[in-house]
Amino acid sequence: MGKEVLVPFGNLTTPAQDRLIARAEGINPFEIFYERELERLREEGYYLMFFCAPLKASVQKSVQLHSLEALEAASQILGTSWNGKNVSLWIPHLHALPIFNEEMFPQLRDVALSFNLLLLRNRLFDGLLIFGDRISSGMKNEIIVARDIGMEILNFDYFLEFAEDKPTEKVAIHYFEHLRSISDSNLRRISFP
Repeated sequence: MGKEVLVPFGNLTTPAQDRLIARAEGINPFEIFYERELERLREEGYYLMFFCAPLKASVQKSVQLHSLEALEAASQILGTSWNGKNVSLWIPHLHALPIFNEEMFPQLRDVALSFNLLLLRNRLFDGLLIFGDRISSGMKNEIIVARDIGMEILNFDYFLEFAEDKPTEKVAIHYFEHLRSISDSNLRRISFP
């Protein structure tokens, strides 16, 4: 308990066009999977945390570098507790990027952003954790939605300082390697149109 990372089971990867069609028809299996898993974790008593970090490429950083930084930061807080509950993280860089890969398919960026906003608006999370050296336009929208629905909004450094049951450095390195292997595996499964 407390170290949950959501990963879809089975081979649900489809070509980008099929994902867009499925989304338009309201039957995206990834969205259904994640919504059900988040609801299950909430029922089990987890503190569900949305990991809000930059992803869009900038002059200074690529999408891959943003993803690695987010996964490295997330590895420092896996297994933590907040407000007396074990924390489960939703990491868009790990969960949404393989589904809506905006680097390979730029037209999917808006779909990915709307998916994350939908999850937030559906009040599936207890808190939103802000990480990174800048606030991107996507992050800004996520923060606005979280604020508007009264979600707890925390800065990563504050959370890291006050969270309970933080992993040791050795364990955090293991978590990072695990998260990176999931991310790499997900990206290898993406089908080209």
